Amino acid sequence: MGLTQEGGVEGLKILLTPDWSLLASSQIWVDASSQIFYSFGVCFGVIIAFSSYNPLDQNLVRDGLVVTAFNCGTSIFGNPQIIKFLKFILIRIFATTLKITKTV
Repeated sequence: MGLTQEGGVEGLKILLTPDWSLLASSQIWVDASSQIFYSFGVCFGVIIAFSSYNPLDQNLVRDGLVVTAFNCGTSIFGNPQIIKFLKFILIRIFATTLKITKTV
């Protein structure tokens, strides 16, 4: 699944051309904050388990920045794949619905 699928390029264009006026909406910031807490919350049990093995002189600030960078990196890497797939599915559903309504 990728750019070769129908709607893949359009989905990528939608992702890479944001509507900057939406940043003024407080709901966008609430949704973004809840997404960050959710993505960190999934691994919270593992973080606690591994933290018990840290030595006392462990650089926690560096570790926190590394975890944050990996979290953001996986989100940035995963978003284009998801958007292209959703656009492909949306085109398929629309085409199927259009065929059904033409036959009725």
